[in-house]
Amino acid sequence: MHIEPGIISGAKIAAANLTAIGLAAAQAPQLVKQPQLVLRTLLAALFFSVFMQSFHLPAGASELHFIGAMPIYLTLGFVPTLLGFGLGLLLQGVIFEPADLLHLGVNFLSLAVPLLALHLGLGRRLAAGAATEIRSVLKLDAAYYAGVAIMVGFWLSMGEVATPSPSG
Repeated sequence: MHIEPGIISGAKIAAANLTAIGLAAAQAPQLVKQPQLVLRTLLAALFFSVFMQSFHLPAGASELHFIGAMPIYLTLGFVPTLLGFGLGLLLQGVIFEPADLLHLGVNFLSLAVPLLALHLGLGRRLAAGAATEIRSVLKLDAAYYAGVAIMVGFWLSMGEVATPSPSG
């Protein structure tokens, strides 16, 4: 899901962009400490972009995407997934939807905050155990997408424009 342009005020977008930059910058030193994470981050961005383009459906003031978050997270790790989502969103904006670049921070945080919460909570525990079991992956996926939906709701609640009702 992502927020369409014109919903959130410029000041709130600027705050989101600064927060997103801070979150990405806090994780970026891992790429220097572990250079193999650079390739994983590029792969995460590629897979994210392919998944995101494979399915997208308008949903009110947002858009629903399939992003393959849990397979990417469980295969490539937390830092590559987090930074790959940001890089993937940037590439998506540059190549397909330049208007989305304005909301890059908002859309990144919509994906990154639930990923961070999941990683710090359920992710470490399930990944340490039997994360390859379908049941565990589905739990992680459900928790992650619930978090994304909550983040989108958060952004819409802060919007400057009334969002369309389900009836029209």
